[in-house]
Amino acid sequence: MSIKIVSGGQTGVDRSALDVAIELNYKYGGWCPRGRKAEDGIIDSIKYANLEETSSNHYPQRTEFNVRDSDGTLIIIVGNEDTMGRGSKLTVNMTKKYEKPLLIINLNQDDKIKNETKVIEWLSMHKIKILNIAGPREETTPGIYKQAEQFLRNTFTETFDECTTKRNIDENYPSSPSPSPMTSITHSNPRAISSTLINSQRHLTNHSTLLPCTVSKRSQKLNKNDDLLSRNSLVQTTTRNNKISNGNDDDSSSTYKQ
Repeated sequence: MSIKIVSGGQTGVDRSALDVAIELNYKYGGWCPRGRKAEDGIIDSIKYANLEETSSNHYPQRTEFNVRDSDGTLIIIVGNEDTMGRGSKLTVNMTKKYEKPLLIINLNQDDKIKNETKVIEWLSMHKIKILNIAGPREETTPGIYKQAEQFLRNTFTETFDECTTKRNIDENYPSSPSPSPMTSITHSNPRAISSTLINSQRHLTNHSTLLPCTVSKRSQKLNKNDDLLSRNSLVQTTTRNNKISNGNDDDSSSTYKQ
């Protein structure tokens, strides 16, 4: 999945979104007021070179343009939605005006994994390629920059690592599952059996990573007991087939299923 992150460059959530995008090497951009105005002065024209200036030096125009030109808007807050500032409320109204998807994440509500998962699922569901990120400025909500920065870094690293992995696998494997190499094991050649078992394990490992981009990696990790069981099963299968190849097993079947 390729994504572009846009914001107005204001202190707080806006700035954290741009900084995370630059840090993780994602495309970024957005509209800012004429004169590159922000609460802390003039927005750096070198570091944030991709920001474009609106014709107005007031904030509402850039808020509207960023909603209008994106596929969806993510608003990050730390309190009740009823206490959102005028800028965030205007953003909500603009998403209604342009009928764009909106997700509001309260960093004080639910744990961070649940919030990250919400964002991942929402991005995938709406097929968002250009994401507008908004929220309170640092002056009105001290500490929001750091909180939003950490949350966005974790979410974007998680999301796009998964999607890149899935895309690479999809390009190398057909959508319809191919037969497992285990079904073609014969007993005439012990070396062939051993090689087939190894290839089978690789086959299962590769296809077990076909995870939807909407699911967090954390929920896909096998627990230690399952991993141990899988290893024991492979050892038992190898031992069993070696016995068959040496004529020590009375089973006349041409394929052994564990």
